[in-house]
Amino acid sequence: ELPPLKVVVMSATLEEETFQNFFQSVATQMIKVPGRLFPVTTLYTKEAQDDYIDAALSAALQIHRDGEEGDILIFLPGQEEIEDLAALLRKHLDEEANLARTLTSGENGTGDDDDDDSNGGGSQKPAVDIVQSLKGMGTNLNSGQNVIVNGVLVCVLYAALPPEAQMFAFKPRPDGCTRKIILSTNIAETSVTVQGIRYVIDTGKQKVREFSGSTGMESLTV
Repeated sequence: ELPPLKVVVMSATLEEETFQNFFQSVATQMIKVPGRLFPVTTLYTKEAQDDYIDAALSAALQIHRDGEEGDILIFLPGQEEIEDLAALLRKHLDEEANLARTLTSGENGTGDDDDDDSNGGGSQKPAVDIVQSLKGMGTNLNSGQNVIVNGVLVCVLYAALPPEAQMFAFKPRPDGCTRKIILSTNIAETSVTVQGIRYVIDTGKQKVREFSGSTGMESLTV
């Protein structure tokens, strides 16, 4: 004799009555697990931002300088906008690191002639590498999309990205990384869960497929 068959149906959007009516000939039991809600503070810009790329850049840098510890998730319409903002973030973070290193060197007097002579007249090696490769994470991307700049790991996440490159956004912070900034399309809004996110910057933009009756063609518009 076979043991009794047990069916477990799990869903976050289950229509309870439909399933209970279907299995009404057998005893059914409903178990509800309430979701956890955390307090969320929502902030808006006082005026609409025409350049949402620049607005997202300013918000991310402000959070990184003045905000508490935690990763940042930024929603953007598509791959082009994500790659543009990623390049801008790395550029600004690199410039900030170079400025801080220059000020520190000036305060310590490392730019004196005596120091140059003690090093054989050669240029000094920076105390900290500004850009760190992520070969230790198991994947070496030749594109350079995932590098640590001034302690910040800028990750990109969109559908056309290779799976091994997408995994950088989901892995824990590597050594030398104090914060992750993840740039993503709305794929990370409902389809996946990214751990460690404390701040979310939503540009309010997404690409939608529209049909043009005059041309008879479909296109993606922001």
